[in-house]
Amino acid sequence: MKMLTEIENLLQKRKFVFIILFLILSGQLFYSFVFPSANSTDYWKTMEELNFFKGHSFDTFDNSILNKIYPLIANYRLNLDGGGQILLAHDFPQHYFRGHLVFLNRPLYAFSIFLISWPLHLISNSFSLTFLSGIFLNFVLFLTATFLFYLLLQKLISSRVAFLSSLLLILSPFTHIWLVQPETNVFGVFAVSLSLYLFYSYVTNPSFKKIIIFSLIIGILMLGKMLFAISFFILLSALYFKRYREGILFLIIHLIPIGFWYLWVTKVWGMSYFSAEITDFNMGIWLINIFHWPWYQSAKIFLNALPMFILSIIYGFLLLPVIFALIGFSKLNFKNRTFFSLDLILSFFLLFFLMNFYAPRQGFLLFPLIYPLTVLGIDKTADYLKKYINPKFFYLVIYIILIIISSINIYKIFPYDGNCCPWLI
Repeated sequence: MKMLTEIENLLQKRKFVFIILFLILSGQLFYSFVFPSANSTDYWKTMEELNFFKGHSFDTFDNSILNKIYPLIANYRLNLDGGGQILLAHDFPQHYFRGHLVFLNRPLYAFSIFLISWPLHLISNSFSLTFLSGIFLNFVLFLTATFLFYLLLQKLISSRVAFLSSLLLILSPFTHIWLVQPETNVFGVFAVSLSLYLFYSYVTNPSFKKIIIFSLIIGILMLGKMLFAISFFILLSALYFKRYREGILFLIIHLIPIGFWYLWVTKVWGMSYFSAEITDFNMGIWLINIFHWPWYQSAKIFLNALPMFILSIIYGFLLLPVIFALIGFSKLNFKNRTFFSLDLILSFFLLFFLMNFYAPRQGFLLFPLIYPLTVLGIDKTADYLKKYINPKFFYLVIYIILIIISSINIYKIFPYDGNCCPWLI
């Protein structure tokens, strides 16, 4: 009991928690490079395959680095979205003017890598240094996101639940895959954590200045990852609590950065604004086509929406955390817990529904709700089973299982980044 009390006291010390999270995330970074979770399709390339890309082959500096570390990361494969971000960051913004417009509507992530890599390119104008800058950015973004997640849960629930939830986040299948891929999925985790932390800060102490800054920050984050689920969450909250003026103010202000970037691209650069999500993947276009399609084609989308959304969450967390989260909801104890939980779920459902895209990696972005409920659900189950099994042993077994299943190459079982489970629908 004395040791548990000492641990609880340590978890109250934010510097101690930050150091522990830093060390665990560092371990995850190393493990994910050495034992990566990656697909074997043509959209994921080995370092040797990337070297044959026309116009982007490695220089002497790149090869000198690769020869030293390649035996250690021989199984590593780069997602081509990450490769595209590196090419854009390496030559920002000139890469756009050569006709590479895939990330034109979301430049922030590549621009951030460009800023980090710029002083390094005084040493060598190397793709390796740009890649390392992207991995460094991922690490900083994820560490910041995890610590903000911890701080938020510490205030809402407890230090213990906050720490265990943060541990599950770092040792999750999502982190194992995307921490070592220099593309925007990690930015999405950062955007969700920062947005919810700022939202909590505003709700507990509202002011006109705060809502201006808060709205602008969320709008800027949209230029890295267009997560309009965050917008839906805030607008639904404003509607529920009848804070209509604040909701309208947020709606207008948070669209300013996107509007400014649109004007810059079209008026200053003289380019046509491009969104690959719409042109290449028809996300949201189905809403227009619904009036031209046969009725059964539209019915299929509506009927599949809820099952696909649920499956994206189940596959995103690999089932067990979702089961414990359902058990743990009754132990969640803060004001308006039901509304905010449903609000977050509904906001992501609306986004997925409008896109008609349900990927496990997107379903995982409900981590601020699922992981604390998972910890509470494990607590509740351990308490229920204490007559039959030692709670300490139960905790140890469950957390080990959760960590192990999150550390395998999940692509051997199903594609984590694609539209969820079409073979089941």
